[in-house]
Amino acid sequence: MTLPIDPVAVTRQALALQPDLSVKPNSPEQLRKVCRQFESVLLQNMLKSMRATVPKGGLLDEGNDAQVYQQMFDAQIVQEAAAHSNLGLGESLYRQLSQHLAQPADAAATAEAGAAGVEPKKE
Repeated sequence: MTLPIDPVAVTRQALALQPDLSVKPNSPEQLRKVCRQFESVLLQNMLKSMRATVPKGGLLDEGNDAQVYQQMFDAQIVQEAAAHSNLGLGESLYRQLSQHLAQPADAAATAEAGAAGVEPKKE
């Protein structure tokens, strides 16, 4: 089973993930924000998959207008859920990735040298 790619939804998600230049790169704040955005993308895909299981039909005709409105509504629900929910996906990802972010440069070089079986240089 293949899922069709919706170019409108992909563009909307890509625009939502634009970098925030007010926060410096490789900072804990930037990492937390990106983890929250990743959680919202996962939630949006989950919501889209859930909606695909609901049978079409009913009293109202579902045209392109209704589909665009539904996607915008879902995007807003997902953003609010990711910001205020206790799912913990973004927080777990942040905790795991922040360990690598906090690693100083010389500790990383020592770890790489140890993995290669080479003694680190002493200055």
